[in-house]
Amino acid sequence: MSAPRIDLGAVCRDGRDEDVAYVTDSWLRSYRAEQPDMLTRDYLPWQRARIAFLLGRAGLYVAHPAADSGIIWAWLVCEPGVIHYAYTRPSAKLAGIGRMLLDHAGIKLPCNVSHLTADGRRIKGDHDGQLRYVPL
Repeated sequence: MSAPRIDLGAVCRDGRDEDVAYVTDSWLRSYRAEQPDMLTRDYLPWQRARIAFLLGRAGLYVAHPAADSGIIWAWLVCEPGVIHYAYTRPSAKLAGIGRMLLDHAGIKLPCNVSHLTADGRRIKGDHDGQLRYVPL
């Protein structure tokens, strides 16, 4: 049985240049635990380069409160057939925002994912073969 959804009144939009700093910072922090054997001095430049590369070629999509497009509750970086990374603030989880972002971006399952976190593994397990991990 899944947890009940909460309605935050979120809306989605395409990412903007001013979103990149928050996206980069939250990506670096939330993915750090997936590379426990890397020293931070190695992880940060390596992952920053990957993020910059992916933001340069893939789409960025953001979910925010309807009243304030500058507050980011969640974001998604993807391109056709590939989810590179999705992030939702802990306070905005269980609101269906990830699904809203996928719909806004036009992403349909099945598809590949290029980064996988503990949350991502749980979501992948809930979608019975619909998400395939293919790292870049």
